[in-house]
Amino acid sequence: MRSEVALRDRTKTPGRYLLDHCCGELNEGDLNARGQAFAEAVYRQYLRAYESIPAIARYETTYHVPDTWEIYDAVAVLLDEAWTEWQLHVG
Repeated sequence: MRSEVALRDRTKTPGRYLLDHCCGELNEGDLNARGQAFAEAVYRQYLRAYESIPAIARYETTYHVPDTWEIYDAVAVLLDEAWTEWQLHVG
């Protein structure tokens, strides 16, 4: 099964996709110019907010957070809000 289909069907987790296709992380080269600008502008704010997400806060450290769709869904809300706010400021 193709990885993109597996992501859409949620048979592969986002973390597994990153491990399989991006050496486990996103780098500058994985993002277009707008994505790079967004990441640069909100990354530190995101890291601070990440640990306060209820689905994540219950773990001892961020390294203990499992790669699950429940976690992805919780983080996606934070990223969607940050994206919307950032777009309002940059036009």
